[in-house]
Amino acid sequence: MFTKRSLKILSLTFCFVAFFLAIVLTLNLNQKIFNIEALNISWTPQAQEYCLEQRLLCEVLKKDLNDKLTSVVDKKIWQIELASLRADLMKNNWLKMVAISRLFPNKLSLSLDIEAPIALLTNNLEIFAVSESGALLAPMKSTYLPVLPILKGENFFRNLELRKSAVNLLKDLAINSEFSPKTIAEMTYSKEENFNLLILPSKSIVKMSADHVAIKASRIAQVIEYLNSNQMNSRVIDARFSKKVLVRLRKGS
Repeated sequence: MFTKRSLKILSLTFCFVAFFLAIVLTLNLNQKIFNIEALNISWTPQAQEYCLEQRLLCEVLKKDLNDKLTSVVDKKIWQIELASLRADLMKNNWLKMVAISRLFPNKLSLSLDIEAPIALLTNNLEIFAVSESGALLAPMKSTYLPVLPILKGENFFRNLELRKSAVNLLKDLAINSEFSPKTIAEMTYSKEENFNLLILPSKSIVKMSADHVAIKASRIAQVIEYLNSNQMNSRVIDARFSKKVLVRLRKGS
């Protein structure tokens, strides 16, 4: 038979053991369960759609992101300063948006949007992608870059406003099937002639300014459709004028 005193001692001993085990368990949990072990990285729906066509580019960007995030693995989930981490990842300006959240007990979730370039820029030494804002994106191997119109000339490197003008022109062309960014191989610029666009497959030169682009593009598309349907080869399509398009045909057309 247990006496009241022995029962009291036994009860206190049990409480002490339970308290000790709780401390040990808490310390063990603190050391393991809350250490970051997994990173859930996903693209936004619009980025996913873009990555279906530009798989290699997106894979490279995701690998670069994973490499940068190795430093957070095994850290306590509450030790991660999300704003600081986001700012560090956004230094790669291919990322248009980075959203980060904690998934307790041991995961970080990242949602990414990509800066889909509008054109490429080359000075015959390097190739850069150009964003919608005219900014030059971080260098990338040419094998990973999408096929886009190429801006050629040092003036595009030096002049952000000129790049913006070229990008806006390309965006305004997107609605025309006969004359769209997909049909443009190269763009150059000079004050005398404005924008010169080399279009494929005819290898014609289109001359145009950056004003009233949608109207001029519609006229040019009609001209190209007419020339193609009549098997006529143009050398120059001059759309710099407000109300007309001039066409110089190749000899023999």
